[in-house]
Amino acid sequence: MSDAAPEAPRPESAVTTVEALARDHPETIGERLRELALINPNRTLLTTPELTLSYGDMEQRAAFTAAGLAKLGVSKGDAVCQLLPNCADMVINWMALAKLGAIHAPLNYQFTGDALARLINLTAARVLVLDEGFQSAIAGIIDKLQYLETIIVRAVDDTFERLDSLKSFECVALTEVASCEQAPPAVHVHFSDPAMLMFTSGTTGPSKAVELSHRYALTFAALYIEHWQLVEEDVFYTPYPLYHVDASLATYLCALHCNARAVIVPRFSASRYWDEIREHQATITTFMGAVATFLFNREPRQDDADNPLRVVLMAPIPSFWPEFEKRFGVRVVTAFGGTEFSMVFWQSPEHAYIDGTQGKPCRYYEVRIGDELDNEQPEGVAGEILVRSKRPCTLMSGYYRDPGATLETWRNLWHHTGDLGFMDEDGHLHFIGRMKDSIRRRGENISAYEVEEVLDRHEDVVEVAVVGVPSEYTEEEVKAVLEIKRGSTLTPKQLLEWADGRLPRYAVPRFIEFVDALPHTETDKVQKAPLRESWRSVQTYDAEAGDYLVSDDC
Repeated sequence: MSDAAPEAPRPESAVTTVEALARDHPETIGERLRELALINPNRTLLTTPELTLSYGDMEQRAAFTAAGLAKLGVSKGDAVCQLLPNCADMVINWMALAKLGAIHAPLNYQFTGDALARLINLTAARVLVLDEGFQSAIAGIIDKLQYLETIIVRAVDDTFERLDSLKSFECVALTEVASCEQAPPAVHVHFSDPAMLMFTSGTTGPSKAVELSHRYALTFAALYIEHWQLVEEDVFYTPYPLYHVDASLATYLCALHCNARAVIVPRFSASRYWDEIREHQATITTFMGAVATFLFNREPRQDDADNPLRVVLMAPIPSFWPEFEKRFGVRVVTAFGGTEFSMVFWQSPEHAYIDGTQGKPCRYYEVRIGDELDNEQPEGVAGEILVRSKRPCTLMSGYYRDPGATLETWRNLWHHTGDLGFMDEDGHLHFIGRMKDSIRRRGENISAYEVEEVLDRHEDVVEVAVVGVPSEYTEEEVKAVLEIKRGSTLTPKQLLEWADGRLPRYAVPRFIEFVDALPHTETDKVQKAPLRESWRSVQTYDAEAGDYLVSDDC
């Protein structure tokens, strides 16, 4: 860390632990909300542009909505899909479902067509909560929905224009469901019961629904509370969609679990970001993807460091992180995990970030770097990252209604993450990349992630994806597909000259292609499959030939 890096301010309240939270408080989401609403009903829990809710408000609205959902036939174990933008209603509905023991299944509103129909069918949901602005997305797949019976429509006011094509469903206004002023049915919910379904990104195949228990969700939040030293004075801010764990678990549920406040805005805006942070006096946030780059590339202002943030999680951490800390006056930390296995590796705000690492394993999980037979690898030797928990129900319960996919990841009593990494002598994880992103070239194993990380440092590069492509010499060659800044005069040859010396010679890409934009999934992750499948093009530069591929090669 640079000498000028800020110290993360010490919180005023006592910091708690995962163990203490589990010992002293309910381990189901609905009961945890109820407990806090009884203790401090007037304390603010949630702020959105349209609404501010106290703990007492949230408890009452969730209870009324739970009663309304029960009248529609929603009961324990039922999955209910929500196709909504970021809004208070989505959180209220989630809390209502938690009280009923039903399963919250937030859908990515960027999904359309067959992909959206597949996700809804995967949940077997009979009820869908739908924003009126997304009606056309459902109308287009009406004949493909196998289980859906009832649509609850969220409208700007009490009336809404229902599309004719949706009249085959029972449609009811969300305001009607949420105004059922009676006690919801008494339901016994156990910490092992499913609380929510979060969908995988679909970069390597069709998206799967990850089933998460109540204990998993609250433990996920508690891990942040313990390792980030979070307290009730903190204010959590997110601009990310609530179908992401960063928004739902690392922000809202984390705030609830430590008796704090969450701020959820509709979307990320680089121009408004710091103004919103100051307006809400936010102290905690996470950065997904290229957010740090977008903010860092903006014109510096004299008041950049005049903001209340004390801790920012970045994963991965960009090369300019020391300059980011100094400019914005925040402590940058990292962690490593996944939806299926929670956040297992942590860097404490008390300790400086170490370049190339993703933190140390926390004490609630066992970790192994395994070979192809799951035998433990020695320090410094790469293998698959294997995880298992020391407390029941703190990893995923499985892929919902997909036992085959679940069994593929659970072998030899370990959850197989599909990620490559190694442990150093000090116990830090070094992430190499996804196993399917490992490239074998002329006897050498190459991490696509590490090549991408280096190429991404070039000032003219906006985004990069590295894939392995067939080689006439057997094994594979390395190809980099890049989006570069508009107006840039960078050539593939200049980029390769820049990369030489920054990468091992065997890892320098043979093929370079500049594109207008990389293909992305609906969750905004780069799709590498089409880049591999159609890797030959006349826009592809071959460093070995010193020229672009000709049409006969493509």
